Amino acid sequence: MSTSVTDERADLRVQWDPERSLRGGKLPHRSLQLGVGRALAREYATTWVHRIEDVTPLVKKLDALRREGDFARAADLLPVERVYRFIPWSNTEPMQNTA
Repeated sequence: MSTSVTDERADLRVQWDPERSLRGGKLPHRSLQLGVGRALAREYATTWVHRIEDVTPLVKKLDALRREGDFARAADLLPVERVYRFIPWSNTEPMQNTA
């Protein structure tokens, strides 16, 4: 079950969803999904996005390997995920990431 924080006036919507394994099982950690509201959409599209990459061929290959039951090969093709350390901040201080 996901938990969502939404306000119609909000510029950003936050939702936590369970991560899934290649076999579809729940993992012990969650993903953070951010929804950008209309007020931020233009800035997001023109300023925050640095690169868009079509990963359709990779996803099709992963799906084929998963359907064949070759989870080891599928896992080898997954991109490396980086864990970002949470650094508390206030509205008067800029955010920093030291990951």
